[in-house]
Amino acid sequence: MKKQFEGISLEQKVRLSRWLDQLDLGHKKAELGLTFRSDKKRGAKADGGLLSQIEREIQLGSSFHEFSSLAFLLLESDPISEVAARLVEWAFLHGTSLEVISTLKKLQKKDLEDFYLLVQPEVRRILLLRLWLERSDGVLKSHLLPDSVGLLDIEQLYVFCYLAADEDPVMAFMFYRDHELGIRQAIRAHGERLSLSEGEVLVSATKLALQLDYEGEAERLLSSVGKEDPAFGKAMELFLQLRVERNEAGLCMFGQKLEAEPHWQQRIKLLYQFLGEVRRVGTLKHKNRPALNDLLRDLLKFIPELPEAYAALSQLLLYHHDLK
Repeated sequence: MKKQFEGISLEQKVRLSRWLDQLDLGHKKAELGLTFRSDKKRGAKADGGLLSQIEREIQLGSSFHEFSSLAFLLLESDPISEVAARLVEWAFLHGTSLEVISTLKKLQKKDLEDFYLLVQPEVRRILLLRLWLERSDGVLKSHLLPDSVGLLDIEQLYVFCYLAADEDPVMAFMFYRDHELGIRQAIRAHGERLSLSEGEVLVSATKLALQLDYEGEAERLLSSVGKEDPAFGKAMELFLQLRVERNEAGLCMFGQKLEAEPHWQQRIKLLYQFLGEVRRVGTLKHKNRPALNDLLRDLLKFIPELPEAYAALSQLLLYHHDLK
């Protein structure tokens, strides 16, 4: 959609401070004007008299509740999605969050297809952040659907979060996979403000993948969780749940290699190699880490009951004690 707000100064037309300052967005307040597009291509036939009255109220600095009745009369005179989108913008720019919510609820009762997606992207972004932080975002759920076209990155993150909380892992995971880039960009841009880390989102997606037996996808997602992420511990727990392949004797790949060595000294050497590789690649990025963890649970069966063997094993474990 072409920009509806262009070239009109903030001082003359809008007051965004009540929204932007409370969000602490850290950027200059956008110049969002209030001219109404009524070109024939979009089919708008707004009542010029009503529109003039509304614009006059705006120029006088009136709050939305002072001209909301005029705004809804305008919608009655031209009940199309574009006019409904303008009402949301006016409520956002000149009203409170409660007035925006009230406006959205009233518009939901009207048969106006996808009107919310016609609202300016910058308005939608700030509006979602504000209502999400206020835990009042439920009013947007019916407007931001998995099959909605043109969702912003922050809206994709929002849709994934509410899908992940539902009981349909297929839809939630498919949505994540189709929108992974946008979701991860949104969490990097807004995660701190929303108290949501990238790792937490990845862990949620991983749980869905595991429910669907997509272990390859689960491994890929978990490998992206950094050590400093608050969700690293949860990611590690999930990583160690990944399926471990065994031979007929019940040995994982590491156990098979140790079993093939007749001397305990060579087995200790192999263990140094195994753990050193995990350290080099990274704890959650080694594809065989679950198998290695499985081996370490029953390590003593590969080492003879000799003082020198136990001493060597103790030295090995001490050296790698920081690996979790």
